[in-house]
Amino acid sequence: MKKLIILALSLYLTVFMTLTAANIRGKVTNKETGKPLGKVVVKILETGNIAVTDSDGSFAFNNIEDGSKTFLIKEQGFQKYNTTVDVSSNAELNIDLNYQTYKFDDLEVTASSKRLEKVTESPGAIDVLYADQIQEKSRANQLGAAFDGM
Repeated sequence: MKKLIILALSLYLTVFMTLTAANIRGKVTNKETGKPLGKVVVKILETGNIAVTDSDGSFAFNNIEDGSKTFLIKEQGFQKYNTTVDVSSNAELNIDLNYQTYKFDDLEVTASSKRLEKVTESPGAIDVLYADQIQEKSRANQLGAAFDGM
């Protein structure tokens, strides 16, 4: 009799948990380009569950309890993204990530060589990039273009 009660209770809890569980699907994209981002970490803070997006930016969580859940999305080179969603049976979460930007007051690049050599003897290309060129390119968000051909 005791085994029958335990079996009935286990069956009831399994059915109850299945009925109150949610499936969450979503996609993570680059806000600027609209392209999907793969290998992005998506975490539900309340449960600790983690998903990693596939190459088309998609992720999924299955059998998550209904209720309010906070999602943390992190990817190198992008700003962290937090959002709280009231999760019910099947939820869809689409996230656009912004690039992480940094502002520097000064940037100094140095190099050294063990022996003195003439510029014409250098094994690599040498060019000069002046501060006004860096400022001009950074205002136009083309700082990488300033180094082209160097």
